[in-house]
Amino acid sequence: MPAAKTWKQPAKELETYEEIWSENKRSKPHVSPPNGKPVQMCETEVRLRAKRPVGDCHKSSCTDSALDFSIKKDPSLVAKIPMWIRSGTTDENAVKECLKKNAYEIWHKGFRIEDAAVWLDVGAHIGSFTCWALAKGCKVIAFEPHPVNFQLLKANIQAQPATGAAVITYQAGIASVSHRRRLADRNGMMALNEHPKVRDTYRHTFLKDVLDRSLGGKKKGKYAYKAMDNPVKTYTLNEILKKHPEVEGVKIDIEGLEMEMLEEMSNWHNVRRLTVEWSHEHDCNAARFRGVMEQLRKHFSHVRANTQAGYDGEEIIISPSYGLILFASKDPILGYKSCSDEKQSTRKSRKDEACNSGSNRSAPITTDSEIFKAAARAARMRWTKHRLLLP
Repeated sequence: MPAAKTWKQPAKELETYEEIWSENKRSKPHVSPPNGKPVQMCETEVRLRAKRPVGDCHKSSCTDSALDFSIKKDPSLVAKIPMWIRSGTTDENAVKECLKKNAYEIWHKGFRIEDAAVWLDVGAHIGSFTCWALAKGCKVIAFEPHPVNFQLLKANIQAQPATGAAVITYQAGIASVSHRRRLADRNGMMALNEHPKVRDTYRHTFLKDVLDRSLGGKKKGKYAYKAMDNPVKTYTLNEILKKHPEVEGVKIDIEGLEMEMLEEMSNWHNVRRLTVEWSHEHDCNAARFRGVMEQLRKHFSHVRANTQAGYDGEEIIISPSYGLILFASKDPILGYKSCSDEKQSTRKSRKDEACNSGSNRSAPITTDSEIFKAAARAARMRWTKHRLLLP
């Protein structure tokens, strides 16, 4: 373990933090899996993509075919990430989603984890994203409120190759100011609600309205969420970014709390990258989702979802199993226009589509309301032909 620790110590009011060091220690964590199956070690092979300085802004050369070919041929760009998981649970899904599918990264478009030197992992679960960021040379500050998940998170950090990097971990949650004011006590303690299915280890939430509904809200009793006996310390995102101004990237997956939190955020401090998993099984309001995207554009120049369709109407019609992930960046994302260019092109395309769709009318389209109605008809026709437009 390195003698000198370079981390800035958190403030006294953030008393729940621990520093966990990656030291290639693979001692089995003492946790009791909910389904009775043993905790086992799995290794996932991931490609680190490119040797480049951490924190360097995106360069267009990443799309060069010669570079892509060298990446595939260079064995030094391949790393194995060891992870302790509970077999037969959604731990396996979390590792596959993050490490194999790269759900929180669009590398070929320019949104890369290594472009932010320090990441804040909100809803770290067992550490899939945290360990992935460590493998890319980043520093991480991780938050996980569930006690068993937190023990696995610490064990997985210690299991990573000894790089001399420490992860500041908090067994705590992050919620919006309004939500904490409604449900937390004066010390910021709040009850965490566990998912009713024993195999589901990452659907725990602080949302109160899930206590009496599960499986579509049709069953209660043993199928309902259950509040844990011991409340958990909660903070706001603004508090954490104030105490850790070195944070450049934020990943959020907090099962429904992200909606109100993103609506309240007005100051993102030094954050240059943001990736959020939008839990639309809790709220499928598409207008609310689009409103959050517009709010994020005040700070980030490029804001996009991982799909270009499915949230155009009143409700989000994408399946929850697909996952709706939001990406925001201050640097260009290849293939995507900036917010100012997008507004101009969108307005022009809507007028063109409106004129084309209304060409068989006797009178020309002149008013804004007619343009909007014609553009809506054209959008419905496009959605009928293409159910899902991927970037």
